[in-house]
Amino acid sequence: LASMDAGPGFDPASFDAEQDPWFYYNIVLDSFGYPQLLQQGEPEPEASALAVIRRRPNLVLSAWSDDQIRRLLQVIVNNVVIARADARPPAVLHCPALLFAANGTEQEPSTAEMAESWRAVTHGPVEVVEIDCKHQHMLLPESVAVIGAALTSRLPAASRAASPSPAEP
Repeated sequence: LASMDAGPGFDPASFDAEQDPWFYYNIVLDSFGYPQLLQQGEPEPEASALAVIRRRPNLVLSAWSDDQIRRLLQVIVNNVVIARADARPPAVLHCPALLFAANGTEQEPSTAEMAESWRAVTHGPVEVVEIDCKHQHMLLPESVAVIGAALTSRLPAASRAASPSPAEP
């Protein structure tokens, strides 16, 4: 299991399922390095967000189509809805966990506290890989390169551990 800067629990109060679209567009904009420019009650948040993206041609989302950006928003909203609908305590996991932790800001909970929260629900080792960025910038190319390399180097061992051993003759 790999987690990006999050513990195993979800605080449903941290998101309001009835937020205006500007709220979710700001999550998208901030996650990809754009300034949060949209205000609550923005009359056309989608058009405003797309305009912000198109004004910054050297950032990641500028290469995406408007349709791809709309789909990204749908995924974020859907993830929040799913998490709010199932706010049960996490189940016990029987696997190793890999926590990618942003170390670019002071945050609550701390990286150590997040790792401990995973250890409490995981029957397996918990490894932490610190990423030199803020939480909201974990999807930028530099951070994704570190995450991708860490996953790539660990996948063969995880695959071997998940595969049953051949039966003895």
